[in-house]
Amino acid sequence: MQNAINPVSAEKLQHLSQAKLEILRRVHNLESLSLGESHPRTLFRQTTLGISLDENGHFSQALALKEKTYEQQKEALGEYHSDTLISLNNLAVSE
Repeated sequence: MQNAINPVSAEKLQHLSQAKLEILRRVHNLESLSLGESHPRTLFRQTTLGISLDENGHFSQALALKEKTYEQQKEALGEYHSDTLISLNNLAVSE
């Protein structure tokens, strides 16, 4: 379905979504290499990537990444840290 004001095809939207995912993956990989896998910023980026995977229909990848993120945050930040609880919530609402 196209919007009369800003016509964009479904194919174009899918391409943009894939491009967004690739950028998020690249940023996550770079932060993981430079800051470490357990750094709060890396884990935040990993959370964003998991949500984006979910939004783009990559449900099994999203679920696996969200589970990994939750476990890493629980280990690095503690079970009751707000970021850990956000990750647990994201896991609970996964498709």
